[in-house]
Amino acid sequence: MAKAKTATKGSSTLSTPVPAKAPKAMVQEALQTTFVLKGNLKRAQLMYLNVGKLLIKVRDQKLYEALGHADIEAYAEARLGLGRSSLHNYLRIHDWVAQSHPEWFKPKAKGFIPDLSDVGDLMWINSELKQTNLSPDRRAALAALEKKGLEGNLRRAEARKLSKKQNTAT
Repeated sequence: MAKAKTATKGSSTLSTPVPAKAPKAMVQEALQTTFVLKGNLKRAQLMYLNVGKLLIKVRDQKLYEALGHADIEAYAEARLGLGRSSLHNYLRIHDWVAQSHPEWFKPKAKGFIPDLSDVGDLMWINSELKQTNLSPDRRAALAALEKKGLEGNLRRAEARKLSKKQNTAT
């Protein structure tokens, strides 16, 4: 293996080995493809937020009624092919981002946005951090996990382990 190349994800640095025998053209193609993928993934997160924003509009303005639907769930199923669970995930994540990370709604949002289809643990951490009766150790552990989550490096097992500690302590 050749010397490791470094790349950034959020504010963290990732180090990945590059095979010594990889042709230069192939390495260049891989780096270019990776760059395009990162841009597309960020646009996907922004589109996820936009879907949530539009669903909020349909809900709040009761636009579904104009199309003959009794509620937003019926509208989402019939018109968008969205089940109840998916609909409410979009709405819940939109509301959380609006409250906790409104900067992600800005045009040309800067920085890393984690995978929004899987931010349940980050949302739980955020709600825990709002509690006023946390011990300093627990607050520090939660803050460290929140940082990892916002960088896209949080593993579900880490959040579950901390959650289990809380559940056994109470």
